[in-house]
Amino acid sequence: MNEIVKYDNTLNTMQFKDFTAMDYNILMCLCHKVRDKGQEVLTFPFDELKVLTEFGNHSDQLFADELERMIGKLIKVTASHSEGGKKSYFVLFPTFTTDVNKRTLTVRVNKDFSYILNELTDNFTRFELKEFAELDSKYTKTLYRILKQYRYSGWWKPTVDEFRYVMDIPNSFDNKKVMSKVIKPTLNVLAEKFTDLKCEPIKAKKKGAPIERYHFTWQAEKQIKGQMNIADYPGTLPGEEQPKKKSKKNNHNNFEQSPSTPKTKEEWKTFEEQIIDN
Repeated sequence: MNEIVKYDNTLNTMQFKDFTAMDYNILMCLCHKVRDKGQEVLTFPFDELKVLTEFGNHSDQLFADELERMIGKLIKVTASHSEGGKKSYFVLFPTFTTDVNKRTLTVRVNKDFSYILNELTDNFTRFELKEFAELDSKYTKTLYRILKQYRYSGWWKPTVDEFRYVMDIPNSFDNKKVMSKVIKPTLNVLAEKFTDLKCEPIKAKKKGAPIERYHFTWQAEKQIKGQMNIADYPGTLPGEEQPKKKSKKNNHNNFEQSPSTPKTKEEWKTFEEQIIDN
């Protein structure tokens, strides 16, 4: 059976500073393994994690070193939650233990982060872990996740600052270098995954104006018959028409959620099987 990663879209708004391609593989593998496990303390064998992360037949010590390097970066990544005038900050995984002798990794999800990985019924991103792990760069992996979030709308139009932040692009890269070193190579790889994938830089309507946004477009995935669109529509530029649909708000972010999205675990199991079969 295909290993499916699924998490709340909040994760796509976070910057994973200085992450490598392998760091992302490990993180997405953990997101898959801890999903719907609440706040349990979970232990995973190195052998299983190596396979899922495409680590190859390298030593356990080398794998433990990779885990520890990733953990050192991940504990510096904070998520936030706003409610009732209060704003809380928290790390994603408060517990990590590597054991080279037992060849295991032990991990626990932060209770304040658990909504991102548990009982997901709407506003989530999903993709196959194997397909993600096979991508070769951190930029490709990050853009892949975001395009999967907007898979049913077929477009994403971030501001330059938003794009640079979520992609973790160095400050030394000007817009020309962002296009040549980040966007073009990434589109060349992802063109095999997303049909008619393009990016158009958008400038303000005045002579000599800088680039304000990047407009990504591709062929949207078809929705399963009888199902509402569970993807989120990206934001629009001022003056553009926002796609209309009835919705209610999610407490954890500003995305829309479909009122007829499947709610029970049984309904979601059937829904995911349909997606995988198609």
